[in-house]
Formats: sequence, structure tokens, C-alpha cells
Amino acid sequence: MMRNYVVKCVYALVMLMLLYDDAASIHGEVKKCLHKERHALLTFKHGIHDDVGMLSTWNDDDDCCKWQGITCSNQTGHVFHLNFRASDSQYLIGQPNISTLIDLQELEHLDLSGNYFLGNSISEHIGLFSKLRYLNLSDAGFGGNIPYQLGNLSQLQYLDLSHNFFYGLGGAIPPQLGNLTHLRYMDLSYNDLGGEIPSQLKHLGQLQYLGLSGETELSGAIPFESGDLPLLHTLKLRGDFVLKTKDAEWVSNLSFLNTLDLTSLSLGNSHQWLRMIRKHIPNLSELRLSNCSLFDNDVQFLFDIHSYNSTTSSLTILDLSDNMLTSSTFQLLSNFSSNLREFYLSNNNIVLLHPHYPSFPSLVILDLSSCSLTETSFPMSSTSMVNSSSSLLVLDLNSNLLTSSNIFNWIFNFTANLHNLDLGGNLLEGPIPIGFAEAMNSLEDLDLSNNKLQGDIPAFFGNICTLQTLVI
Repeated sequence: MMRNYVVKCVYALVMLMLLYDDAASIHGEVKKCLHKERHALLTFKHGIHDDVGMLSTWNDDDDCCKWQGITCSNQTGHVFHLNFRASDSQYLIGQPNISTLIDLQELEHLDLSGNYFLGNSISEHIGLFSKLRYLNLSDAGFGGNIPYQLGNLSQLQYLDLSHNFFYGLGGAIPPQLGNLTHLRYMDLSYNDLGGEIPSQLKHLGQLQYLGLSGETELSGAIPFESGDLPLLHTLKLRGDFVLKTKDAEWVSNLSFLNTLDLTSLSLGNSHQWLRMIRKHIPNLSELRLSNCSLFDNDVQFLFDIHSYNSTTSSLTILDLSDNMLTSSTFQLLSNFSSNLREFYLSNNNIVLLHPHYPSFPSLVILDLSSCSLTETSFPMSSTSMVNSSSSLLVLDLNSNLLTSSNIFNWIFNFTANLHNLDLGGNLLEGPIPIGFAEAMNSLEDLDLSNNKLQGDIPAFFGNICTLQTLVI
């Protein structure tokens, strides 16, 4: 009897403590941060140069739960959220030691993206943050090897290490990342990675986003088979892979795919891969096939107009730059999708022998740089095409063969809302038309460099109130 009485008393005491915590949080009496966690944060700060005051609230006297970038639990006072994502004007510099944060054992969210940490390596102690669910160290200047201890973060759902300087010999992608079975997002793009894709990554059954694009040197076989990574909606893959039929079958069966980036994979005349891509096009919102050794007939096969209803296509971003395409591809695709917003065709041979009136009612970005375009490619002023693409904000015609300043008249008639115009690297002669400022009154960035334009710099540039960058 006495034993039962003691147990009941202890239980009652615990319940009272929990009720007190709830009542305290309701009435605003939240727990302050723990001393050892505050000390850990201050130690972390010592390795950072903060010239812009991002850490100005971090001092030894105040409650660290009130510091910028810190979120604590109201019930326990533990730090569980640390966010120092940088912006263009605010970023941290230095060599932070992530291992100094090891006392933050309840940490679930760590974001240090966009800062500049001078090629600093990620500590092997990163694997000790057992509660971590979100880790974003992208574009932060980290270098060295990707620590295999990341594979110990069994609760991790989001991992972004893109745009850094990670490198390694052989299997630069740690096979231990295949242990992260809760992972939904993984981006390792734009690093100096090499070797093969570890076969262990096929165990990431919850993965929805896989980024392995950019300046990578991945090679060998693609380790996935039909049925692997079934929930992928985004696949970005670049490398010198040995492409096999089973690889195309694997991608073909990704039923949720809406973004596909196969930049620099040699797909020309690879009928299995072209058929696979063609199957997905009706459901894709983004397709990037830059530098894939594609010819006009390959694109014609992919975008057979008779196979799709162009008005219902969901494709909004299409990148076919750095291939071997001609004007026939441009004419084919200019009427393909009424929803297309970004179209990249740079470094192709888009020589339009006759004036062409493109029809892109929703286009925002058009890149035709380095396409050997001449004056005959652009019809001059025509009442039938005034503002025919009023949605266009960015037009890149850099490094073509344009000679006459009459190109300005075509641009005036083609769109009235440009924010970015690049005509650099052409052969333009003569003065800039007087009506330029009036027609381009929304312009923010203008490049007219490396041409043969004559005369003084027009004073009317000063009337374009939105202009931020002028290169002549």
C-alpha cells in the first residue's frame, strides 16, 4: 500500500509540473535559454566576422532565446532553430566551427546558407546532432570532403550542400547518405564532386528532390533501377555517365516528375532516352537539355506538335542551349506552349533567313545569345506585332551579328516592359534612337558594350528612372 501511495504522489507531482509549464507558457512565462547553450552560441560567434551586425544581439548578458536567428522551446528553453541565411547585403565571414554547437542537442533546424566561410570544412561532429531535420549549408564557401557522418542524422528530411567547394577522390558522395531514409530533399549540385553515384542512395524511398547537376565530374553507371526513388518530382543529373536502357526505364517510371534537368548528358540519337523524355513532357513544368548533343530532328521528335495540346502544356521553363539546333527548332517551339515563361536557346545556330513572328504570350525570359542572328532575322516595325510579347522582361541578344541600330525599332514593337536588355558583343553602328528612353521606361539593366555605336552618351538615359546598370 505504501509503495502505491508513493507512486501516486510522484505521478501527481509530475502532472503538476507539466501543468505549471503549460500555464507559464500561456501567461507568457516562457523558459529562458540554458546556460551551456548560450555559452555554445557565443563560442560559435568567436569564429565569425560580423561586419554588418547580424550577431549584434548576441551578448553574454541577455537571454539567448531573444537573439536574432535563434528560436527556443517555450517549455524547455532549448534552442531548436538556428537560422542565419544570408542576403546580398547581409552575410557572415569567417571560419565557424560547427562542433562548438554540439551542446544544442535539441537542434532541429540549421541554416547557414549564403554566407562566406572561406573554404572551411564541415566538422565530423555534424553527425552528433541527432534531432536535426533541416540542414542548409548551400552557397556558404564550405570545402573539403562531404563528411560521411552526415549519414548518422537519422531524422534528417532536408539536406542542401549545393554551390560549395566540396571535392574528393573516388566516391566523393558518401554512401552513408543512403542511411537517411526520411530524406525528402537532397541537393549536392555545383560542387567539385567526382566518382560514381553510390548505389546506397536507392534506399532514399522518401526522396522528392535530387540535385546532382552543375560542374560535377560524376561518372560510371547510374545505380538506380525501375521502382527506385518513386516519389521524385525533381531530378537534376549531370555527369559522364554510361547510359543504359535500364536508366531510361527508371526515369520513365517516375510518375510524379515535373522538373527534369539532364544538362550535358549525351542524348542525341539515344532513342530510349528521347522516348522517355517525350513521355514526361506533358506533365513537366521545367525541362533542361543544355549541351546534350541534340539536333533539330531530336527536338522535333520530343515536341511533336501533333502529339500535344500546346495550350494545355504545363511547361514553363525550357533550356535547349549549347546544342546543334537551327531556325527550324525555334520556329517549331515558338508556337508550342502558351504557358512558356523562360526559353533558353543560346549557343545554337538560329539563323532566321526570313522574318519570323514568334508567338510567346506568356514569355518572361528569352535568351538568343550567340546564335548567329543577323538583321534579316528581325522584321522592322509592323502594326501587326506591336507589343506582341508584353510579358517579356528579359531579352538577351548578346554576341550575335546585328549591325543596324534598327534592331531597337524591332524591340520597341515587340515588347514595352523590358527590365533587362543585353545587346553587347554585336556590330551595332550609328546612334541610339531618340525614342529609346520613352519606349524602354521600365528598363533596369542595359548592356550595349562591344559594339560600334557612335555619338555622345545620350542624356535621355537619365530619364529612365528605373535604370540601375548601364554598360556601354
